[in-house]
Amino acid sequence: MDENALRFASYWRNSLADAESGKGCFERKDAQNFTHWHGIAAGRLDEAIVNKFFKGEKDDVETVNVILRPKVYFRLLQHGKDRSAGTPDIVTPIVTPALLSREGFLYPTPATSIPRDLLEPLPKGAFSIGEIGQYDKYKTTHTDPTHVMWTRP
Repeated sequence: MDENALRFASYWRNSLADAESGKGCFERKDAQNFTHWHGIAAGRLDEAIVNKFFKGEKDDVETVNVILRPKVYFRLLQHGKDRSAGTPDIVTPIVTPALLSREGFLYPTPATSIPRDLLEPLPKGAFSIGEIGQYDKYKTTHTDPTHVMWTRP
């Protein structure tokens, strides 16, 4: 394979990986799309929340994909005024894909990540919580070997 094709393939691999990392910055109006999960400490979601996620699904569907955002930070208003200074309204620095069962149990996947839009490099002046290079190093050295899949060639 020639050098240009390899660079192009690398670019697309990185682009897809970045897209998969998700979104961590939101506007206040986006909060209406979040579901606040009460009673999650009990290990099971209540029936009303489960029904909301399964609405429109066939009866034989046993699980649905959900995204857990265990930490959600809202920018504070100061003296009744919204002062952004470049910070987003809502920040969700941890994202975990999971499966939700009809019984209300959550089954997180090992793919917990920091959303790409919170990691440098970003446009000048954009809010960030770290650098993608450091995050990549961390993920490389802290990957749980029990979740790595090996196949024979």
